[in-house]
Amino acid sequence: MSTGKAPDGQQRKYLEELFWRSALSQRYSSAVESKLAADIKRVDRIIAGERPTYADVRLFVSSPEDLKETNFSAGNAICKSILCILAYQEPKDFHNNARILLDNSYLKIASSKNYHHFFPKAFLKKSATGYANSIVNITLVSADLNKNKIRAKAPSIYLDEFQDENPELPHALRTHLIDIEHSGVIQDDYPAFLKHRSEKIFAEIQKRIEPSKTSAPIDPVHELILEGESDLVEFKSTMRYDMRTGEVNKKLEHSIAKTVAAFMNSDGGSLFIGVANNKDAIGLEKDYSTLKHADRDDRDGFQLHITNLLNKYLTKKVLKLWKLEFPYFDEKQICLVKVTSSNGPVFVMYEGKEEFFVRKEGSSQPLNRLEQHEWSKDRW
Repeated sequence: MSTGKAPDGQQRKYLEELFWRSALSQRYSSAVESKLAADIKRVDRIIAGERPTYADVRLFVSSPEDLKETNFSAGNAICKSILCILAYQEPKDFHNNARILLDNSYLKIASSKNYHHFFPKAFLKKSATGYANSIVNITLVSADLNKNKIRAKAPSIYLDEFQDENPELPHALRTHLIDIEHSGVIQDDYPAFLKHRSEKIFAEIQKRIEPSKTSAPIDPVHELILEGESDLVEFKSTMRYDMRTGEVNKKLEHSIAKTVAAFMNSDGGSLFIGVANNKDAIGLEKDYSTLKHADRDDRDGFQLHITNLLNKYLTKKVLKLWKLEFPYFDEKQICLVKVTSSNGPVFVMYEGKEEFFVRKEGSSQPLNRLEQHEWSKDRW
């Protein structure tokens, strides 16, 4: 059975449940053909809008205790599932709160420096504590952090060092499913840490295998950002604040106008301001600091400024082709400029000249007069 359509929200939840139940049961370690046939029937039920049953699928992780007793191995299906859950949290660097870039070619290797034992095995060896290599003790970090900053230090020591440099350390730890206040890490209490984190990870598993009861609604903004830049999506760290110089940079405003015009001259799109190219949430605070108005709050000032900016570069004729939203991403407010395609060419007025941009290969590209004429002829 096939619908020829993308799965709707409920179907997607059921498909995800099928994936997680298969992974956490090591379902395809044997008798692959017969299991494939059974799962094809499950997919048919999902297409029909029904939730399949899984009486024949035995999960190897049915409690937090099972997680604690699972030895870490990069080749183990259950460990891979847990690593997927950890990666889904978009873990942040303890040192500077930047998003950790995870390369699958390294994650397939058990000795990868991206794998860090939160309680280093060398430290645990001194206390003769069991479960040192538990999957619950694994965190995903940058290779540099693992090799040069942490090494064999106790959590209480290296976290204290990071706290001085990263005021957002508690938030960074939460992206690793670790609560600095209640997980025993400040006290170097490994049994308490195992209990706390195994419960956190198991709760994430439960969300995935009981979608009709516990799954959170899909956040379309979050999903769009995670898919990355494309012909329909662009990220800008700021509207006018230069991250390198710490000053206002008018060229950044021009870049905003170019992107909006390119979307209008193409198929429309979404411009996120306050999100870096690597999907890190920057927020709008840097821009807010350049827009202090006594009679309005930061968001109103930002909205007024970007409206004036787009009216200046694109004119008010295209005012109805864009609108602003201010969602939150990674606990920081960002700006989403939703752009509709135009029914005729839109030019950017810059330094007395008309510029024409379109979206191609994931970026806003300029076209000369001849190229613009050909584009317009084909499009309008």
